[in-house]
This record gives sequence, C-alpha cells and structure tokens, in this order.
Amino acid sequence: MSKFTDRAAFNRTLLAAHLGKAAEPHYKKGERIATLFAADKAALQSLPAKDFNVCRYEWLKADGYGKICLEGKHYYSTRPENAHKKVLVGIRAEQIDILDDGGHLLAQHQRVYGDKRSDVSDYSTTLATLLKNSGAWFNSGFRLEIPDILREYMDAQPKPVLRNCLRMLHELTGQYGVKAAISAMELTVKNGSVNICDASVLAARITGYGIDTPPEQGPPLDVYDELFMKRGPAHDDTENACGA
Repeated sequence: MSKFTDRAAFNRTLLAAHLGKAAEPHYKKGERIATLFAADKAALQSLPAKDFNVCRYEWLKADGYGKICLEGKHYYSTRPENAHKKVLVGIRAEQIDILDDGGHLLAQHQRVYGDKRSDVSDYSTTLATLLKNSGAWFNSGFRLEIPDILREYMDAQPKPVLRNCLRMLHELTGQYGVKAAISAMELTVKNGSVNICDASVLAARITGYGIDTPPEQGPPLDVYDELFMKRGPAHDDTENACGA
C-alpha cells in the first residue's frame, strides 16, 4: 500500500508514470492509449473560468494564544491580537485559511489529520507574539528551528537586544519571507554586524539572485579607455608648448 503526505506531488508521479503507459496499445481497441486520450481531450468542453471553491467556513474562537482548534486536537495559529476573539476559518481538504472580518487572509496552514494532537504555527505570527513577550523566547518552538549560531547569539543577549533581534526578524519575514530572514540574520551574526541595514541588504540578495551568485560581467569599458586614457599627438604638442 502506497503512503504519501502531499496529494498534489503524488498525482504528479502518477502523471509521469502515465507517459510510459500511454505508448502502449489499448487492451481492447488496439490503438495507442496516447492517441485515444488525445481524441478524448479534443471532445472535452472548456473548464469554468473560475475554480470551484471547495471550502467550509466557520467562525471559531481563538484561545489565549490566538490559536483556533479543529476536531478537538489540531491547533492553528492566527495572530496574537485575536486571542479570545472569533475569526473566520476556511476549512479545505489540504489547507486551513484564517481570515479577518473583511475576508482578508491572516494566515494559511497545511491541514493536519490524525488522532495525535498537533500545533501548527505561522512564523510571522509567532514572531509577533514574541515581540509582545520576549520572555517566552526560551520556550518557543521558533527558537529550536533557527541555526545554532543565531540561537546562541540571541540566547546570550539582554532583553532589549533580544527584542531588537526579534523585531528585525519580524520585519524581514514580512518583506522577504522567513527563510531569507533567518539566513540573513545568521550571516549578520557571522559577520559580527547585527543591524537591520546589513540584514535587509543580505535578505534582498538572498531572495533576488542568491548570496553566492557572482556579479554580472557588465558592458565593456574599452571605448572609455580609448577616449579618455589614450594620449594623442595633439595632446602631446599642447603639453610641450605649455612646458616651454
């Protein structure tokens, strides 16, 4: 029996397997399966312009940590300011959407199944929570997810500096994503210059063209060398005349 955790990825493997099968003759009609499939596709009608939204919406009350609970055991983070408030939850087969009163997406999580308790957090919401209570840093799951060098640096900082590091991570995550934010902060620690300016530049490079990508060759500058650096006869004569 096959087991998988990502249905879309599993379906892609089936599609790849079909390419080999499509070259075989149909067991009954004798023609290649690919030829029959092409005829079927030509007879299909167009799909609707908009996807059918297979989703169930419910208003659920968040707990004191701003998390909602589904099926009595699966917890998903919203935002800290939603603690003890109701939020609109879009429940889909593979993902959970958390929305505000206006229908704007606050957080999105992969849906969890099974009998065991689960706790899924969005890093941006986790960082927002830690900004309000930096004392929870040592007990946070986020702390365990970051590289050792960055964790050790932040662990050793007094509360004001720790709060500033969390603020930088939060700002960078909002602009560049959590992976780039963590990588940029890790590099600033290695470089011995932990500040938002350096971290922002590094995060932009990471998400733009890669931190280790060599610079582009750029246009040739020979024409400028020819124009400004070559000394012609007229220039020499003038110089000699001035010297005389």
